[in-house]
Amino acid sequence: MKILHISALHFRKKLHGFSLIDNRDQPFWAEQFLKLVDEKAPDVILIAGDVYDNGNPGREAISLLSDFLTSLLVRGIPVMMVAGNHDSGERLAFLSNVLDQNGLYIAGQLEREMKHVTLRDEIGDVTYWLLPFVFPSLVSDVLDDPTIKEGILPPSLLLLLIMNWDKYNK
Repeated sequence: MKILHISALHFRKKLHGFSLIDNRDQPFWAEQFLKLVDEKAPDVILIAGDVYDNGNPGREAISLLSDFLTSLLVRGIPVMMVAGNHDSGERLAFLSNVLDQNGLYIAGQLEREMKHVTLRDEIGDVTYWLLPFVFPSLVSDVLDDPTIKEGILPPSLLLLLIMNWDKYNK
């Protein structure tokens, strides 16, 4: 399965007081990415966090993301998107159940039943486990496990968490 992965879009970012949307930098980048999508023809696109530059992105950033995602979906390519530490996972995942039906799969917040999507290609099934950015306190709350401590979860702990998810998901 051919995967095209992007992350850290940071829509609504400002540098030295200049909006990267207003100066057309981010819209230009989005257009260039769509050209790359047409050239590479991926089977799926993964957008791994920091879609927005903050948890309250504003109209321009929301509009840019909406146009960008719509342009991907009209190409018939499924899109997997997870929230990053700059995103409001709750806002990003708004209407995710409806969007799932149209090929846009969003994991905004960690849930006891981890969101996953299975796609099929010529070789067989491929399952994508959508894990948004999490703080250990949230993992502790969701899994009801007080032994998980504060701080950022290292990748090795996230991998163990995924590998043992069924143990907690009862």
